[in-house]
Amino acid sequence: MRRAPQTATPIGRVSAEVAQALAMQGLLRCVSSGKLSRFILALSSTSAPGQATRSKYAAEFEDKGNGADTYESKSSSAGATETPLAILARRRDKSGKAFLSRALISAGQRLREDFEIGQLVPCDHGTWDQCLLNSAPEAALSKDPRQREAVERVAAALRELGPGLGDVALKCCCYLEGLEVTEKTLGWSALSGKIVLRIALQRLKRHYEQTFGPGGGQIH
Repeated sequence: MRRAPQTATPIGRVSAEVAQALAMQGLLRCVSSGKLSRFILALSSTSAPGQATRSKYAAEFEDKGNGADTYESKSSSAGATETPLAILARRRDKSGKAFLSRALISAGQRLREDFEIGQLVPCDHGTWDQCLLNSAPEAALSKDPRQREAVERVAAALRELGPGLGDVALKCCCYLEGLEVTEKTLGWSALSGKIVLRIALQRLKRHYEQTFGPGGGQIH
């Protein structure tokens, strides 16, 4: 009989609706159900050998996201320089560890950097949203090579994330939209955003490493 993994690390709680949506995308796998269901991150078929051993993260999801925790007040009152990543970078989990590792922050910054380099004119969020489904927006075809390549990298990253994870990464990392606003826009329960964003950053980091090699999500 195989023993259950003992290295799983709880990463948070979100509503059942969000958990089920991520499970339908193949991003989560339910290991126990009930009022408090337990999911683990599901690795895609493109995972590198041995990654299952290195990535035994676990997450618990409640039917209702009514936690008393709230985002820091700076998330709604700070200036443009106070990004969602900067806010979460200061947070700690229950064990005292940083909520976002440096590698995850770097992956989000890499996406933002490519977004800035490939900025479409006029800046149209609807056009960028096409990246979730298409190879790249048609408006990017007339850009110079550096901008065009940046847009293609953004498009590839968002396609890898898919709807849901791609939405939160685009809104929080690129548009610098606050997590509370993103939750309302996407119809998620309160406090779901930070958990889904961290899952998105984990997948984004893996995408950059598989595409560009170790440290691919780092900005030099």
